[in-house]
Amino acid sequence: MNKLWKAGAAALALMLALTGCGGENTPVPVVKVSMLTLAGEAGDSYAGVVVSENAVQVQRDKDQTIDELYVAEGDLVTEGQKLFSYDADELNLTLDKQELELDRLDADIKSKKSQISEVEKELKTATGDTKTQLNIQLRQLETELTEAEYDRDDLKDEIKYTKQMIKNADVKSPIDGTVRKIDESGDAYITIQQAGAYQVQGALNELNLNAGLGLGSQVEIVSRLDPNAVWTGTVTMMDYGNTSTNSYDSAYGYTDALSSSTSYPFYVTLDSTDGLLLGQHVYIRLAGINAGSSDRVLVPESYLMDVAYDEVTMITSANVWCPDEDGKLVKQPVVLGEHLAESGSYVILEGLTLDSYIADPSNPDCRKGAMTDLRSEADFGGAEASADDAETETTADPTGTEE
Repeated sequence: MNKLWKAGAAALALMLALTGCGGENTPVPVVKVSMLTLAGEAGDSYAGVVVSENAVQVQRDKDQTIDELYVAEGDLVTEGQKLFSYDADELNLTLDKQELELDRLDADIKSKKSQISEVEKELKTATGDTKTQLNIQLRQLETELTEAEYDRDDLKDEIKYTKQMIKNADVKSPIDGTVRKIDESGDAYITIQQAGAYQVQGALNELNLNAGLGLGSQVEIVSRLDPNAVWTGTVTMMDYGNTSTNSYDSAYGYTDALSSSTSYPFYVTLDSTDGLLLGQHVYIRLAGINAGSSDRVLVPESYLMDVAYDEVTMITSANVWCPDEDGKLVKQPVVLGEHLAESGSYVILEGLTLDSYIADPSNPDCRKGAMTDLRSEADFGGAEASADDAETETTADPTGTEE
């Protein structure tokens, strides 16, 4: 999973560099350290998304005309709410035609029975070729009668269906939920995801099939934006028969081998869904793994400058670009801890917190005194970022340290 960390950090750095290039007055993008730490800790996790446990497909009769559609994709609906209605005038016209056809068939059946009765009388006294011809005529009439009776029974079912359609011309939602899809060309006209009954769908990559996660595994669901927001659950389905590409990682900019190889969906039944939102992106980790812990601050080594080891104090130090209280770029000394060689990152012991902001030094606009542009999770597709979060981030001390 370390490739995932490197790819995520590299993609994030690339986005910051690209959005920060410009003239001398171009603000330098700075990113919150918690985002980099979450990307690093995600190496022990699987990407996931909150989905509905139950999706209902509302069918339509494609032979009938939709008079009015009352909902749109994304709408919240309640049980019994009108979704769409058929053209009642057209249905009534169809019913009139069907009833006229039924009258015709009833008359035809009555006529066929009368003819059969007459032929049967004649057969009692007929002989020779006349009897042969009458037998042929009788079999023909009986065949036509059977077909007419079959058509009548079939038509009666159609009339019953049309009457039911007229009675229920307004098609209503069978559940509370969200309209996820309206398909004008398919039989499943409207797809509704049930509200409240959430589960988490993850993607188990073919490269980590033997990583320990399986049916019955106890897992923790971690918010992508708040590592302290955790839910618990159990893996209740491993869908090995339904392969797909890893869309979750690619959506967040991860483009290494993990995101391009085959993935297998798995599903987590949650112990509680309080605070989760449909469509929310999360991390899934085996219970007991301390991923996303605020006790550890991780920074990619590419963000560090002037790395030096003091043989007397046995301290490894470095500098990073940080905004000061006025939002201007300065070099911030940091003390380095463990070097995670496989993931290319350092644990920061002093000088930065999860609330600090730092800049990618490869950005050519990085210089002392440069103005900075604080970037939040929302700038990189964080589904859970809110206006309140953004306000908090931009008003807090950008360095995350106290004087």
